Amino acid sequence: MLSPAIMIAMGMTFDGEPGSKAVVWIGGVLLAFVPCWGIWIFVPIWRDHVAQRLYFEDIADGTCPDRGWQISRANGLKWYRKQGSPLWISSRRERPWAHPADAIARMEGRDPPPRQRTKW
Repeated sequence: MLSPAIMIAMGMTFDGEPGSKAVVWIGGVLLAFVPCWGIWIFVPIWRDHVAQRLYFEDIADGTCPDRGWQISRANGLKWYRKQGSPLWISSRRERPWAHPADAIARMEGRDPPPRQRTKW
């Protein structure tokens, strides 16, 4: 980001020299290209991260039927294509109650024992 800005500043400073407008133009193009390229690269990575995080939360809560060896990146993406885009699924949505030991059992591939929620 700094290099295109320096190119623009140099082109504006040396305005009288031949070819200086090209330096400003190239710097402007690069200044627009670099953030767009970063967004193009990192938004799918971020979306995949959010989908996997929500997938593991759904497994822990018992919403997703995957257990143990079925847990994979491909199955996580299939689950969220079926549920809808991860961008539209809120991590603060209503979640079913799950005991922490049940969540660990689901991750290990075991069926958790039936439990009743304790009342405090």
